[in-house]
Amino acid sequence: MSTKKIVSIGFLGNVFEWYDFSIYAFMAPVISKIFFSSSDPKIGLLKTFFIFSLSFLIRPLGSIFFGSLGDRRGRAYSLKISLFIMGIPTILIGLLPTYSGLGTISVVALVVLRLIQGFAAGGELPGSACYIYELSDVKKRNFFCSFVAASSVLGVLCGSVVATTSFFIFDDAQMTGWAWRLPFLIGSVILVFLYYVRKLLIDENFVREESSPVANVIKYEYKSILKIIALYAFVQISFYTLFVWFPSYLNVYLGFSRKVAFLLGSIEIGLLVIFTLIIGYFAKEIGRKKLIILSIVSIIIISYPAFSILQYKCLPLILAMLTIIALCKACIDSVMVELMGDSFPKSVRCSGTGISFTLATAIFGGTAPIINGYLINTTGLLFAPIIVLAVVGLLALPVALSLKD
Repeated sequence: MSTKKIVSIGFLGNVFEWYDFSIYAFMAPVISKIFFSSSDPKIGLLKTFFIFSLSFLIRPLGSIFFGSLGDRRGRAYSLKISLFIMGIPTILIGLLPTYSGLGTISVVALVVLRLIQGFAAGGELPGSACYIYELSDVKKRNFFCSFVAASSVLGVLCGSVVATTSFFIFDDAQMTGWAWRLPFLIGSVILVFLYYVRKLLIDENFVREESSPVANVIKYEYKSILKIIALYAFVQISFYTLFVWFPSYLNVYLGFSRKVAFLLGSIEIGLLVIFTLIIGYFAKEIGRKKLIILSIVSIIIISYPAFSILQYKCLPLILAMLTIIALCKACIDSVMVELMGDSFPKSVRCSGTGISFTLATAIFGGTAPIINGYLINTTGLLFAPIIVLAVVGLLALPVALSLKD
């Protein structure tokens, strides 16, 4: 199979599966109203993102299952299975009765469906990362691996664009009445498309791992796991704070309209996709270690000025700030997938990348929105989220300094 076909299959599959997972976060302001009876929108939003966080906590179990499956049966086989486990719950959420219809039962059903999605997501990006890493040309490997990072962000962007479009087309009454279902039901079309895309996946030169890959990677590669967790902790908390949670922050805490908030969020994520691919292309010349250090230090430095600028609600300044954040974030995103691949031997690569990636995501990524909301509600400080961001960045920096290009 040609490299272009390998990348396109992995790229498209990742895009649409991450759309399925992220659309919930972008519809959070509406979901908080129709599934949680609270007079305070901030509390309703907090409950909605609590369920969002729960779906991340089950990801490590998914990574163990799909990582072992990928090492034993092949990366392609694992990716085909995760497709249906991810896609079907999205459709069911779109058909779910709201709190006014079924009461607590609807909330329980929502939690269960999100947990199933979280389980499937535990095998998606790590599986795609291993698949493209192993089948790419060594000389252009980092550029092709940057497609994995960019594709997951592009999937989030698709969710943001669909949510933004919905808010522009439908008014608040229509959104809370029935239109909120449409972004989820689009998943049915995506599922059919993905079925034909993923059918083309094959494993070339795959050697079946007979021993327990999960036990082996924990026993022999625990240092690599800890290293990736430390770096991905910063990658995830910065992404979910500055990109995924960002529109809800603008809308609920700063009073921006939903339309403007989600439009700005879509622009920011779009810039991140573009910058990730551009920097991924030139990463070999610049140096992976330099890019990671630059990203961590720059985001820590600019976070406070960025949150301060938001208070003035000056769109040109906000757009300039979003561009700088996206550029800084892309520096680390563009090289992390190849770094994960380099960190583990082939026999346990799928398990190693899955465990380290999903643990970092569960602890620092999925919990970021709920922690951010709690800090603001407790302290009354609108810039409180940057405290956690800075602390995680300072913990990741020594690991980045110890890397070798």
